[in-house]
Amino acid sequence: LQTKKEKKKNEQSKKKYRKNQTKMQFTPQQMLGSGKYSHKTRIGNWNEDLELEDTKFKDFLAKREKGQLAVNRSQQKLAKSLLPVGHSYSADGNLRFNHAIMLFNKKSQGFLVTDLQDKASHPEESFAVTTNKNIHACARSVFVIKRVDPKDGYQDEVLHFGQQ
Repeated sequence: LQTKKEKKKNEQSKKKYRKNQTKMQFTPQQMLGSGKYSHKTRIGNWNEDLELEDTKFKDFLAKREKGQLAVNRSQQKLAKSLLPVGHSYSADGNLRFNHAIMLFNKKSQGFLVTDLQDKASHPEESFAVTTNKNIHACARSVFVIKRVDPKDGYQDEVLHFGQQ
């Protein structure tokens, strides 16, 4: 048994509810409280993200065609470094300027090698070196003896102890 006052209050509440319901157009699923987002729901700048992804992929394909990918550059550097080159032979056993030689380290049991593309950060021209057990003459393991000063007091092309 409701009083007139309570009935009036209930009818006003129903009117407010109907008025609000017409303003806020929710689906029945939303009214029941189901999830608002699913795995297919796109949020944020989804279109810009798709465009960015497409642009990056197109850049990748263009670089791959031109051989400009970092992997390709590394492979090209390695291929250049491993190109076979000749080395010098001296019948008399003397080292001469402009001889191409390979240096062997007895302690590490390997040949001295370097990569000319990888310069060390130093004020003077310098390169990192290591040893390698690979015994074939290639661009990274053959060094050419050059004379620093042509007026060093020696007339012949033979390398002397202490000579630069």
